[in-house]
Amino acid sequence: MSVPSEPRIEIRPDATDKSLQFFWQPPSSDGGSPITQYILTDGTITSNLPPESRYLRMYELTNGTTYSFYLLGSNANGTSPAANFRSVQPGFIPSIPTNVSSIYQFNDVYKISWNNSSNIGQNTRLLNSLVTGYPYLADGITLNTTSTNLIVQKTLIGGQSNQYQECFISLSTNLTYNVKVESINDSGYSPAVFTGPISTLRNQVVTTNLLQWMDTANISSYTGSGSTWSNLVSSNSTYTMTLFNTPTISTFVYNGTSNSAFRLDGTTQFIGHTNNMAPFMSNGYNETREIWFYWNGTNSILLDERGQSGGSSGWQDAQIILSNTSIWFGYWAGSLAASNVYTGLTSNSWNHLVYQYISSGRLVAYVNGVQTFSNALATRQFPSAYYLYLGLTDATTVGGITNYFGGGIGIWRMYNEVINSNAILSNYNAEKGRFGR
Repeated sequence: MSVPSEPRIEIRPDATDKSLQFFWQPPSSDGGSPITQYILTDGTITSNLPPESRYLRMYELTNGTTYSFYLLGSNANGTSPAANFRSVQPGFIPSIPTNVSSIYQFNDVYKISWNNSSNIGQNTRLLNSLVTGYPYLADGITLNTTSTNLIVQKTLIGGQSNQYQECFISLSTNLTYNVKVESINDSGYSPAVFTGPISTLRNQVVTTNLLQWMDTANISSYTGSGSTWSNLVSSNSTYTMTLFNTPTISTFVYNGTSNSAFRLDGTTQFIGHTNNMAPFMSNGYNETREIWFYWNGTNSILLDERGQSGGSSGWQDAQIILSNTSIWFGYWAGSLAASNVYTGLTSNSWNHLVYQYISSGRLVAYVNGVQTFSNALATRQFPSAYYLYLGLTDATTVGGITNYFGGGIGIWRMYNEVINSNAILSNYNAEKGRFGR
């Protein structure tokens, strides 16, 4: 004959407004003597219950207070060891999360972000945020929310009311998804809010004849610290770019979309090559340059290409100049010449710019996937030395514009060919969601 084993607790207490409900089953062993009572207590509040009891709802508790109850079983020989219930807080379920969004990052990765419920149910803590992704059925209308079709589920532990949260999920290509976000406290799940549909039937970045690809969102390109911006398509250090005067990774918000990129201060900071790139440009002036940039509205130089085709006096610069609402393309060799203008640029916005040199003597430019002009230029010789700077020109001013760029740089690419308009549009569509376009 002995005391009983501890009672069996199968589920956590049910939390509601100012009350908790407890559930249990008899001990696996009564010690050879029948159970005479159960004792439910947290050391301050105690209830003595008859042996047939299997549940109890306790009222007049304080919302937001953490209660840690335990249960004892007694027989003629004494009291069992304690069975501990999970610590819980009574209250209401959380309100719905807010500002839920999905942002394409790179490859198959998406960032899901939201703000926790503004009212977390009079609880003092939010236990979890739950992010669940489901695919649409073939009709593209019905969301397949059965457990067997759950694509991804992530749980973020903890959090307070209104707190910004984010997580990263991978979604297979060639499907359409909706992602559900819920806040969870001891009383249960908030109403669900969805972000989507998220279509991964997206165009892909063209990689044929790609010479350089730098991306601030890819840790393989930039680790988050240091002065090296690495090339994703070659491990050759000649292809890297250097951050001068410590540009920082900052958050830019455009059309409600947050995106992290290098921020250049417009005063001293720029990005550029420290190595002569000419030996790696085997296709002469049949080339494509591509950049995602955020312009803060100040007149400035976005880019400067400095090529030398002769002796020390043979240097010639090609600049992209941002002025008022225009993008100017031109050469600088003591004075601004052969300029070509795109009007309609919006400040404080992300823009996708592609420009191409064609050996027959043309400059072709695209802004946000659309060709803006194709103009004749003087034929340029293949350089014996070539350097490129983002955010700086070595001239003090160009056409009265100061030399440093103020804004953001997210992606830089260089192709060793003139890619066609379909490829340019494919690149734009592959990344526009990330930049809020």
